[in-house]
Amino acid sequence: MGGVDSGNFRLFRSLFVQGYLAARRRDAKIMQLVEMTRTGVGRYLPCFMGGELAVEAMRHRFLPGKTKREAASYAAKLVQSSIGHWRTTCYDEYQSCVQGIRV
Repeated sequence: MGGVDSGNFRLFRSLFVQGYLAARRRDAKIMQLVEMTRTGVGRYLPCFMGGELAVEAMRHRFLPGKTKREAASYAAKLVQSSIGHWRTTCYDEYQSCVQGIRV
């Protein structure tokens, strides 16, 4: 992307925040699908092993009760906190090895 000060990274961060806010506007529908999956064919998926607690944890990530501005700030902080994080670094390395995508 050209580094954290590049135009591409600024565009990525902006689009990430917009995407998060768009998903947040539809949180009830998303959560309905998640709950249907958890109680149906997806009940054995590792992400649902926590049962209802897993669903509540996801619901909490939509920040119910917070303003749009607070939610946008949260999303931007998610991007910021991923910079240099070991999981991000490992995933970038994976993308480089498997997909040929260079950071």
